[in-house]
Amino acid sequence: MIGITLPRDASGDDHSTTGGPAAAPGAPGRQDAGSGDATENEAPEGVHQSGLGPLTKAEVDRAKSIALHHRDAVRSARDVDGGRGPEYLDTDLAEPADATGANRPTGPDGSRCSSTTTGTTGDYSGEGTGWPIGKGRHDHSTSHYHSVFWRLDFGLDGADRAGVEQHDTKKAGRGAGSAVLKTTRTPVTKELAADSALRRWWRVVSTARKNADRHPRSWELVQQHSDRYDAHAYTSKDLYVTQYRACERLASGNSDPACRGRGTSVDKWANGEALTHPVMWVNVGFHRIPRDEDQTPMPIHWQGFRLAPRDVTAMSPLTPDELSGRNGRGQ
Repeated sequence: MIGITLPRDASGDDHSTTGGPAAAPGAPGRQDAGSGDATENEAPEGVHQSGLGPLTKAEVDRAKSIALHHRDAVRSARDVDGGRGPEYLDTDLAEPADATGANRPTGPDGSRCSSTTTGTTGDYSGEGTGWPIGKGRHDHSTSHYHSVFWRLDFGLDGADRAGVEQHDTKKAGRGAGSAVLKTTRTPVTKELAADSALRRWWRVVSTARKNADRHPRSWELVQQHSDRYDAHAYTSKDLYVTQYRACERLASGNSDPACRGRGTSVDKWANGEALTHPVMWVNVGFHRIPRDEDQTPMPIHWQGFRLAPRDVTAMSPLTPDELSGRNGRGQ
């Protein structure tokens, strides 16, 4: 998933806050001076609409077209079948960014998905199986899960071949003023089904190139909070690493005929095969227990992870020239 922030002149809104609604509900469409783009009225009741605005279908189609036909995306992106151009997933408004950028759509080093709806969940249950929503204890909104998988086929430095490592840091004694921690690097040479743990992380390592310091270039998986859904076998693990097979495309319900006999979910594929072309399957779960503040509309919820460059460059790309000699101890 790629989050794209459209420029102000693409949305027709000259406000400086990214992701804000284009027009107040019920307000007439307007055109800003100096811009050839006009925002549209809120869609009438019963007409398709999406996002926080909400967006009319015409606005959704326009945002989709701008994102999919951006010259950088068309030139460098590939869809799930390997064809030229990005894979379309969805079009929606992002949350406004705060001063630190904490809520900005993710860039190329991260991935998040969002969800929202009108009302709380749209699904109600009885006393004892839901959270009381509305006046008194008459209505109970159903708790539910959001489980999302990302399939990551890296192709580091243009090569399919790559290595995978697991790093674990544990207490190894006491020092004079603090604990002694020891980090162990474990090469992952066979397919893996793993859980997150305290001070545990993974990285995918290039076998094709090193940085200018002669360190292997890699990308580190930075996980955020996740409530994995242990009621299904395939969602009971935080991470799977499998050997690449073109037919293994969906984490569940995979019906590609070329995978007949191999099972239809990712938990069936992590069976100890040697890894040369690793594919990571990152599972991020969220257990939503509704609350009064979820209505109406329900605030956007984000869940995801980041990929952080580790030794991709010898120094920070932002290092000024006058500090470029301070690499290590400057030798």
